[in-house]
Amino acid sequence: MTSIKTPNTNAEWAALTSAMRDSLPSTYNVYHTPRPGIIYRSLEHTLVLDSATEEDIDKLCTDAQFHRFASVCVRPKHVRQAVRGLEKAREVAVGCVVGHPDGKEDTESKENEARVALEQGATEIDMVVNFSLLKQQRYTEVYADVLEVRKIAADAKLKVTLETPVLTRDEVVAGCVIASLAGADFVKSCTGTREPYPSAETIGLMRATVDAVGRGTKVNASGDFKNSEEVIEVMKAGADRVASSSLGEILEELNSEELYEQGASHSMY
Repeated sequence: MTSIKTPNTNAEWAALTSAMRDSLPSTYNVYHTPRPGIIYRSLEHTLVLDSATEEDIDKLCTDAQFHRFASVCVRPKHVRQAVRGLEKAREVAVGCVVGHPDGKEDTESKENEARVALEQGATEIDMVVNFSLLKQQRYTEVYADVLEVRKIAADAKLKVTLETPVLTRDEVVAGCVIASLAGADFVKSCTGTREPYPSAETIGLMRATVDAVGRGTKVNASGDFKNSEEVIEVMKAGADRVASSSLGEILEELNSEELYEQGASHSMY
């Protein structure tokens, strides 16, 4: 599909997402041959527990700086500290969750959360889509919600979290189409607060959908990934970034020569 016109009604959105779904391939491509160095720069170190302490945030930033991760992602109350902690590592972005974890806040509240986070130095906004509205097929409201936050975060990266564990395949497609047309830089699979975490199949579906929309939106696979095999699997399925709060074992494996050889052997097909 080319030159997709943004729908104006729920019926038009439904027709577009249905057509998009029907146009997707039955099997998905493999996009990456990830080596450890590439994986490091694709990792997003997350800590969005309300109980996180200042010491926890300091460690998050220290680890991210040392390993040169793509970003950290924190709650609004921890943005200032994360920005300070990474002031000597500007290549590591600071992201802030908005509407976490249910996305049910009204749009104005999300706008305000995003505005404050950006004023405090965040360079990425991770908004949670109102997936209850998405499931009710109230697509125009979902689009407007994302679009208004996009306007606030015009100079920042915007990641739109869909919460795939509670969505059907068709709803994942709809969420990806809406986020892409609203100008999201990334569609993100989930908040990590619900299971099951996204499979390679789900990530492949997300990647195929945003590629079909053709607006340059990327895919962020998020979940409690605990080992390098899981990370490699979702990257090969099309994830440009992988977010997790459990990077300990992954880092140990990435530091091993065995994983380097294994990662180098993964081929495109």
